This record gives sequence, structure tokens and C-alpha cells, in this order.
Amino acid sequence: MQSVINQPKQVDILLTASSSQTWLQKNLLLVLTIASVIVGSVAGSLFRLTTPSETLILLIGFPGELLMRALKMLILPLMVSALVIGLATDSSTDHRANSGRMGRQCLMYFTGTSMLSTALGLAMVLVVSPGNPAIKSGHTSSSSFTTIAPDVSTLDALLDLARNLFPENIVEAMFAHTATQWTGSQQQHRELVSKPGTNTLGIIVFFVCVGLLCARQPARYRLLVQWFTILNDITMQLVAICMWYSPIGIASLIAGKLLAIDNVWALGAQLGVFMALVCIGCLVYGFLVLPGLYWLVVRQSPVPFFVGILQAWVTALGTSSSAATLPVLFRCLEDGLKIDKQVTQFVLPLTMVFHKTGTSMFIAIASLFIAQINGQSLNPGQLILTLVTSVAASMSGGLPSGSMVTIVLVLSTLGLPATDVSIIIAVDWLLDRIRTSINILGNAYITGIN
Repeated sequence: MQSVINQPKQVDILLTASSSQTWLQKNLLLVLTIASVIVGSVAGSLFRLTTPSETLILLIGFPGELLMRALKMLILPLMVSALVIGLATDSSTDHRANSGRMGRQCLMYFTGTSMLSTALGLAMVLVVSPGNPAIKSGHTSSSSFTTIAPDVSTLDALLDLARNLFPENIVEAMFAHTATQWTGSQQQHRELVSKPGTNTLGIIVFFVCVGLLCARQPARYRLLVQWFTILNDITMQLVAICMWYSPIGIASLIAGKLLAIDNVWALGAQLGVFMALVCIGCLVYGFLVLPGLYWLVVRQSPVPFFVGILQAWVTALGTSSSAATLPVLFRCLEDGLKIDKQVTQFVLPLTMVFHKTGTSMFIAIASLFIAQINGQSLNPGQLILTLVTSVAASMSGGLPSGSMVTIVLVLSTLGLPATDVSIIIAVDWLLDRIRTSINILGNAYITGIN
């Protein structure tokens, strides 16, 4: 009798163990990736106690370098094939209408969410006021940045942006972009040069046109579309292979970066309030505002959606690169959440360039922070100008040198000293990871909403 009573309990235990094992098998890669972040952080902190040599730091970070190179290798074929397939696969009237609808929705969401995140950042800085002028008085400018700041001009950057939309050579655009450079002893001569770095804007414009033309005459260009379809399939298989290596690479990246930074605790103490403000702002936006927007539009719980993109979010946190995380995000949305490939292939390449809500928030917070350490308070008109220019700068995907140069453009517009960006460069290695992970969350939620 006793054995009969205990039998249901034993069955329940076996079922629970079986379900746990099944969940672990399905989510093993996610568990390993999360564990890699923890292992990398702990290992990097412990190795700092031993004052490691430069050679050891190089070797610790080398597996992470290989991961970044592998992921970046896949960006171009994945982005190009996705754009062409997304626009050319179905030439029906309904598909063209859907593409136009998605395009309008993307533009609306890109602008609206960027404005929202930037306004949140500005409000937090105005309430907390983290900018203490004593920070500037005790800071020595970074020589690595002073060579960049004098050459930056808002007009030049905007003109370069327009030039990169229409590259002279599409092959060159895959590894170089056009930039204005001032020459001469007094920097009085302006010339155009090619600088290393993919011209993403030019590539997107070119292959959007290719996809649209293929959609107009599907029978004639059927073989070309099939070629891009095969390229996309092969690239996604390579992404799957890279994903099983990513836990090692992510742990290596985090540990190597922790070892390469000097005076981590001193920098944290000096700029702690600024760093905390950026982190809190990004977390509030990424884990409250975006899920709330998703629920309002889709009328579904955002929790399963977030679990589905968790792999991409952790990868962005470890690599601090939206571009390198793009292949992972494709895999999460298409294979994990089963989102229509026509949506992901149309929306994701555009979000990588034009939708960077974490970056726009960071630019606004950093600009207002620098204004405060210079003892300047911005009037309502200047705050609106900061909001607009921060959003525009974050959407300017063709600008070189990343967020630092876009902050310089905003500071120049406000009449603030551009060289003060060097104050926050020392802590940008950490904040870059935070804002990149929020960029990825924003891109994923916008794709899910469409």
C-alpha cells in the first residue's frame, strides 16, 4: 500500500528531472554564454591581483579577438543577402504594400524610440546633476583623442554622410569609407580621403536598389535571388558554428579588457555617478520602456520574447559590437522566436545602422555631463537642440570613430569644448558594452513589433 502511495511522487520527480534535462539540452548554449560572462569577469578580476605581463594579457584576449574577427567576417554576406532576399523574394502587390508599411513603421519607431530614450537620459542628468567641475580640474586630457577632436566639423561630417550614401566604388565600400581631412601646417586645406572601415550606408543603399529591381522582374533575376538565398543559408550555418565557440570568446574578451584597463577603481570613483547614471538609464529603458512598448503594440507578454533574444543580448554585452551581434540576433529571431524571415531580413540591417537608442541616450547624457563640469546650464532651447542632435548623430551610421566623434559633433553644436570628451574615454570600455546591449534589445523589439 505504501509503495502505491509513493509511486505518484516518484513519477513526479522523474518527470521534473526529465523536463529539467530537456530544458538544459535546448538552452545549453545560452547557459554557457551567461556563464562565460561570469567566468570572464571573475577571471579578469583575479588576474589583476597578479600584475600580469603584456604578453599574458595578449594571450588571454586572443580567443576573444578570433571570435570578433569571425563574427565580423559574416556581417557583410549576411546583411547583403538578407536585404536582397527580403525585398525580392515576393513581387506580389501585397508584399510591396507590406514592405512599404514596414518601411513607414520602421521610420516612425526609429525616430520615436530614439527620441524617447534620449529624453529619458536628459531628464535623469537634469535631476541628478552628476557633473562636478572638480572632475575636470583633476583630469589630464588624453593625447589619443586630442588628435581627433580638432579635425571634426559638423558640416564635414554631414557632407561625408551624404557622400557615403553613394560610394564611387561598391567594392571599395566593403572595406573603406570617404572622410574629409584637413591638411597643412594650419589645417587650412580640405581633402577627401578613404579611411579603413566598412561603408555600411553605401552598401545598404546599393543592395536595397538591387532588391527592389529584382522584385520588379522576378523571372528575369530569379537566378540572382537564388544565389543570395544560398549565400544566406550558408552564412547562417557558419553563424551556428561560431555560436558554440562564443562562450570561450566572450569570457576571453571580458577578462582581457579588465586586464588592459589601468586604475579601474580610481576611474570608477572619479566618474562613478556618471557611469551609474548611464547604466541605470539604459536598464530602465531596456527592461521597462521597451517591454512596455512591445506589450502595448503586440498585446503579448514581453518575457518569452526577451528569453528568446537573451543569447544576442549577452553576446552584445560581451563583444560591445552591434555589428558583430547581428548574425546572432538573426538566429535568435528566425530560429528561436520563428519571426517571419521577410521581416527580419528587411528590418534588422536597417536597425543596425539607424536605430541605436542606447547610443543616443549615452550621447545626450555625456553632452549634458560635460556641460555641467564646465559650469554651464543649458536653456530649454539648447536642451531641445541636444535632443535632436543626439538622435541625429546616433543615426549617422557612416561617421568614423563611433560614439566619441558623434559626441564631439553635439558639443560643437552647443559651443562646448570638444576636447573634454577625453574625460569619459577612460570609462567608455564599460559603458560601450551597456549601450550596445540596449541597442540590440531595441533592434530586437522593433523587429518583433513589425
